[in-house]
Amino acid sequence: MAEHNLLTGSQLHEPKGAESAPAGTVYVADGLGSGAWSSEDAGNEVIINSIADFPAAVGGVITLEEGKRYTLAASVSTSNRFVAAANNSITAFNINSPAFEYTGSGTFFTGVDVNFDIHHIQLNCPNGQLFDFSDTVGGTKIFTADTIRLAQCGTFGTFDNMQSLVIDNSSCLDCTQGITLAGSSWVVLSILKFALLTSHPGFVGLNLGTSVHTNVELGNLLFIATSGGTGISGAASSANVNANNIASVTDGTFSVATPLSGITVDDVRYNFVGNSNLSDTMSDALISTHSNVTETTISTTSTPVKVSATFSEERASHFTTDATGRITYIGERDIIVPVDAVFTVRSAGANNQEFGTYIAKNGVYETNSRATNRCDAADPKVTTNIWQLALSENDYIEVFLENNTSTSNLIADDCILQVN
Repeated sequence: MAEHNLLTGSQLHEPKGAESAPAGTVYVADGLGSGAWSSEDAGNEVIINSIADFPAAVGGVITLEEGKRYTLAASVSTSNRFVAAANNSITAFNINSPAFEYTGSGTFFTGVDVNFDIHHIQLNCPNGQLFDFSDTVGGTKIFTADTIRLAQCGTFGTFDNMQSLVIDNSSCLDCTQGITLAGSSWVVLSILKFALLTSHPGFVGLNLGTSVHTNVELGNLLFIATSGGTGISGAASSANVNANNIASVTDGTFSVATPLSGITVDDVRYNFVGNSNLSDTMSDALISTHSNVTETTISTTSTPVKVSATFSEERASHFTTDATGRITYIGERDIIVPVDAVFTVRSAGANNQEFGTYIAKNGVYETNSRATNRCDAADPKVTTNIWQLALSENDYIEVFLENNTSTSNLIADDCILQVN
């Protein structure tokens, strides 16, 4: 009989036992000149054709083996819960088939102090929660989900104090609740191309709770609720984002009754752009005074002083304003913004008075922002100042006025100051 390595053509044949080996299994050598067909290969991959290919359940709980990647080769339905070990991965390499279903009412996958990855797979969890992962040290473990298709679930998942939560290109066609976060040690929160659909009136797509993050990117979120529902819920005054960081929320669709709860597009550590049912974030402010009769005291000719009037806030985002006419920047990153002012000025007594108007930063007028005109007591005149300023946190903007003819007081009948 010819040696196997010399066989050709029709003499070639499948390995011994191939005719009865289960689909997806491989032949694993035992190092002693023999071997067996197995769902596990030398690369720590376990091929799943039935629930029996997982570790045995204990009390309805299957604890995965450390470092193993489990690959679905056939659809599996089970009432057992799964507990992740260190560095597990689950995949089917296809979101259409096969499917992995949990029929119980608890949590499908749980993990404490472990890294976990799940990708390219179809799931179903109609009566329970899909994920529950936590990091007791805080900020050390990573959860990633990429291209998962979920037919149904009670809650998509809760995640506590992880280092990173990364979800991409995933969806659930029918869920009661979305994602809930907790913990203050988060580094990366990245949820992109993520869709949740619901008919539950108490639905919240993403509940930040009191969790605190350094880097946040939320892009192409699709939250659709047929009754009520909230898109993103979080803490007021940017408390979910560490100081000097910006949470980016872009290109989302929030077909829910309340797109945002607790947070707003004007919070200083958020940047909202291109989302349906939400305006874009802008760093701007607008104040005005009209029919003012308060005189601006002129003690020295050609010396600008702050305008005396009572101002009203028309709008402010990333700025605060006060009644004296001060606009203060409260954002945490430096910006460059256009600043415009329109004055209507008259003399408090003397006629034929030449006056100048200015934009000022931190109490110092910008010399080249000057605009001039000439007015009488009964003949007010208009000036327009157009300028641009670089601002850091707590810088403030005001308008100044000078009389170039005499020390006769001036009155700014009307004045509008805009930062935009």
